[in-house]
Formats: sequence, C-alpha cells, structure tokens
Amino acid sequence: MICQKCGAENGNNEYCHNCGSPLNAAQQSYQQQPGGQYPPPQPNGQYPPYQQQASQGSATAPFVLGIISIIAGLLSPIVGIILAVIGLILGIKAKNAGVQNKTTASIVLSSCGIGISVISWIIATMVILS
Repeated sequence: MICQKCGAENGNNEYCHNCGSPLNAAQQSYQQQPGGQYPPPQPNGQYPPYQQQASQGSATAPFVLGIISIIAGLLSPIVGIILAVIGLILGIKAKNAGVQNKTTASIVLSSCGIGISVISWIIATMVILS
C-alpha cells in the first residue's frame, strides 16, 4: 500500500513505516482504552500513531475570563480589555483544537467584554474631560 500522507510504499502494513499514519486498512485512531490501558502493538510490532485529544478544561478558562472581563470592563476598562483579549485568544485556540464545549460562548463573551470595556473607557473619558 502507498501512504496517502507521505507517499511511501509499505507493502501490506496497516501503518506507514515512514510516518506512522494509518493506511487504508487501518483508519482507527490511537486512543487510550478504559482503565488506562493502551491497545497492543500491531502484528508488525508498530504501535498506531498517538493522537492527543483536547481537554474540555481548555474551554473553561476562556469562558470564565469572558464573564470576568464583562464585569471588569464596567469597573476598570483596562483590566476588562486585557482579560477579554486573553479569553478571546484562548477561546480561539480551544476551538481550533477541536473542543466543542463552551468555545463559541467564550468567544462571544470575550468579544462582549472588549466592547463593554471600550464603551466604558469612552464614557469615563467623556466624564473626566467634561
């Protein structure tokens, strides 16, 4: 078989000997089994490639930062903008990593935090200058 990822010839192997990606006969991902056990090696002695899955906890931090940035944006716009930008960056990273839980909400909350912080900053500046 020819590997679709790197183009190497592999004979009848289930995984590419060059890059380790699964060939047509082996499209299963390498995941930890229940109880912390990993699957045994293939007949040719190779383990399937390991694919780390993103944790749902990586979506919680930007979600919390988005909520706090809205509150902080009303009290201290600079702190609100900083927290919102960090939450937005982490939310986008979590979404790109494939985490589905809370990522859209965290991006929306962080964007609202930026908007509220900017509006609060404008209002504070107008009050100070008047």
